[in-house]
Amino acid sequence: MIKLYPNPILKKVCEPYDLKQNEALLESLLRYMKAVLYAFDGVGLAAPQIGDAKRIFVIDITKSGTERQAGTNFMVFVNPEILESTGEVNSEEGCLSFPGASAIIKRASLVRVKCDYPIYHGETELEAEGLLARVIQHEMDHLGGKTLIDHVGKTQQYFIRKNVKKNVKNELMRQKSFATIISKVLQGENNG
Repeated sequence: MIKLYPNPILKKVCEPYDLKQNEALLESLLRYMKAVLYAFDGVGLAAPQIGDAKRIFVIDITKSGTERQAGTNFMVFVNPEILESTGEVNSEEGCLSFPGASAIIKRASLVRVKCDYPIYHGETELEAEGLLARVIQHEMDHLGGKTLIDHVGKTQQYFIRKNVKKNVKNELMRQKSFATIISKVLQGENNG
């Protein structure tokens, strides 16, 4: 399930994923990440958030409806590299690893990213702006061992820690109930 702050894996700098040796395992990992992302209604999920310190994350910023249910806009980022970033914008961000917490964070308004594996419809390079650019940068932070709390001052860090501590018991109960759902989803994919 999702690793919660202050789990040490969230501070670890991730290793590149070796596609030559592990392509078959990648498909299984991506199915699991997709199921977790959708079960928790997230917009992005990085491999370290599920306990795997590899340079992989998945994104789907679709709000709701049939496109989200079908996974139409599901994107995969393996060994991503930001080639270019421009502009600046401040906006509120949350994180699945920080239940009940959010912060205003400054990010580039536009990014161009390249990966070793097709991101979306066979493309290995993508230019993004708006929410997609923000989520890419947030997930890239996870791959570099940086989290939401690293973007704010000491006072806000205190309140984020307090919020997470207050919400962790409920989040763990929620994760336990979602584990069954995720297992059933993955079994359905393997049987269908």
